[in-house]
Amino acid sequence: MDAASPPRVAAQVFVADPTAPDVAPEDRHHLVRVLRLTPGELVIASDGAGSFTLCRFTGSGAFLEPTGPPMGQTRLAPPITIGFAPVKGDRPEWVAQKLTELGVDRIVPLVADRSVVRWSGPRAERALERLRRAQAYPLHALLEVDRIRRMTEIAAIAPSGGEVYDGAAMMADVRRALWSELDAKEVRVDAFRRNLEREHLVALDSLLNPALPPKEDKSNDGSAATDVPAVRPNETDSRALARGELVAIRDAARAALPRAADRITRLHLQETIAEVDQSLGEKP
Repeated sequence: MDAASPPRVAAQVFVADPTAPDVAPEDRHHLVRVLRLTPGELVIASDGAGSFTLCRFTGSGAFLEPTGPPMGQTRLAPPITIGFAPVKGDRPEWVAQKLTELGVDRIVPLVADRSVVRWSGPRAERALERLRRAQAYPLHALLEVDRIRRMTEIAAIAPSGGEVYDGAAMMADVRRALWSELDAKEVRVDAFRRNLEREHLVALDSLLNPALPPKEDKSNDGSAATDVPAVRPNETDSRALARGELVAIRDAARAALPRAADRITRLHLQETIAEVDQSLGEKP
């Protein structure tokens, strides 16, 4: 590829094998009838688990022709858990926000021998809500539409076989990190992780089912419109990515349900499945 004049990726689809992409009928319809792609345009074929291939749209046959070998990124190991003793003021929220931004797998508030702050009853509920908001902020910023678009376009200009990290890989890593407990033999999800997982579902739903304002160049008074987002989810691959992530979460929750080690975890998994069905517009 010529880095001086980088090509733009026209779309992204999910396939079982990125090295030999077999495009589903509904995705073929979307590429041809909705996006109206022409032969030669670039499409990313991803398996939703971190592996993807840059392909050239052909419009016939297999529809997608890989332009190089598959690329991807593996999750870092081992998982990281950090505990902290809450203090007065807003420092616990700051700690939760920064640890979430750093990608810590699990955050555990501790009660130390010399702790002054001890959460209980309604006070604990309020503190938990503040920490939930602190955790949610970086998550929603990470899954922002324009960020996903930029990552997709950067992947298109990467040299063949080079290290690249696109939106599909990032969203798959976020899912695997947030829902890692579901792979355990006995599944237990603590209160902080349940809150973060619920926020993850909210963020994905907002990408899949955005509340879109009318996209107009001017306001009613003739001035330039300022309340219309420059990039909307229905104009990028974020909706397709969000749908794929929600399906993967639902499948993982269904598989983990028989291994739930306590009642609250079982109810959380059942709620997760119901929330995903609602986001996808499917009846339970």
